[in-house]
Amino acid sequence: MEEALLQREEVGRAERRRCGEVTAEARRLGYFAGPMVGVTLSQYLVQVTSSMMVGHLGELSLSSAAIATSLCGVTGYSLLQGMAGALETLCGQAYGAQQYKKVGIHTYRAILSLILVCLPISLIWVAMEKLLSLIGQDPLISLEAGKYAVWMIPGLFAYATVQALTKFLQSQSLILPMLMSSVGTLCVHIPLCWIMVFKTRLANVGAALSISISYWINVLILVLYIMYSNSCKATCAPISKEAFRGINKFLKLAVPSAVMLGVARGCGWQHIGAYLNLGAYYLIGVPIAVVLGFVFHVGGKGLCVGIMCGLFVQTVLLGLITSFTNWKKQVCMFSDTIPKYFFSRNSNLGFSSCLKTLGSSQPIHNSTCVIHT
Repeated sequence: MEEALLQREEVGRAERRRCGEVTAEARRLGYFAGPMVGVTLSQYLVQVTSSMMVGHLGELSLSSAAIATSLCGVTGYSLLQGMAGALETLCGQAYGAQQYKKVGIHTYRAILSLILVCLPISLIWVAMEKLLSLIGQDPLISLEAGKYAVWMIPGLFAYATVQALTKFLQSQSLILPMLMSSVGTLCVHIPLCWIMVFKTRLANVGAALSISISYWINVLILVLYIMYSNSCKATCAPISKEAFRGINKFLKLAVPSAVMLGVARGCGWQHIGAYLNLGAYYLIGVPIAVVLGFVFHVGGKGLCVGIMCGLFVQTVLLGLITSFTNWKKQVCMFSDTIPKYFFSRNSNLGFSSCLKTLGSSQPIHNSTCVIHT
């Protein structure tokens, strides 16, 4: 009888301990995820604010700005954001292995690569007026949208730099500086956009130009923080030839990273995420949207349902991959890339900390790994 009571008490203590560990880990993840939501939202609201200001100028200005913003997002901003995701693997792996200078080198390499990608994107934006006319868009809307896109080109290069710097800071868990920089930029952008749209008589061109200026302000704030903050001294490497040598390595991860997301990116599984995203949207989401929107004439609701179906399938597949992955085995596989004391028997290493080191393809050689759960 006493043994049964002792066993129940032991089981209860184990469950409470496990519950406490899960709660603590969820709190740590929330501490990082919450501010990152604010960072992404603030960067997105810069473009939304300009569209709202332009909306007061009339239907033509609003229509042209909306089309230009959408096309610029698809052909430029989304592509750069996805490619910058390769730094989550490279910088996270380097920082977890305490190779701090490599974090800075990877960031320089990413900035250079993304700026080079901006060059052909800029040509597309310059030709946006002609492209819209070719697909049958109204000539006046095409003209105004083309002007809007051209004046957003300077901000494209700033956006590429911001994305790389964001991943640089994120790999070091320096979330608060990014949040303050993004929110501060948004606070500056609102009056700046109002002045350039209504007071300088630049109209919709002023809205586009204010976006470019605001993104460069964000770059300036982040660069100043990185240069003068003690938190980045270890990772802020000087510019060297090494930053120009490994561009191919970055692009091998960046290209598939541009079409995927999630935990697969952190583990270096960019190819899996790319196939998953392409399949979910182009094999399921888009066909459903086309059938509902144009065959059954449901209209915009049908297109929306198709997108939601693609997103649902993507979420389910990513959830299955995450659920069936042996995370203990993954951490052990990559334990050679970090100091041994990270995985000692006396270590209380959290799961979120372990994930920082994932993404390496180096083999394991007779190493042991103990993860406390």
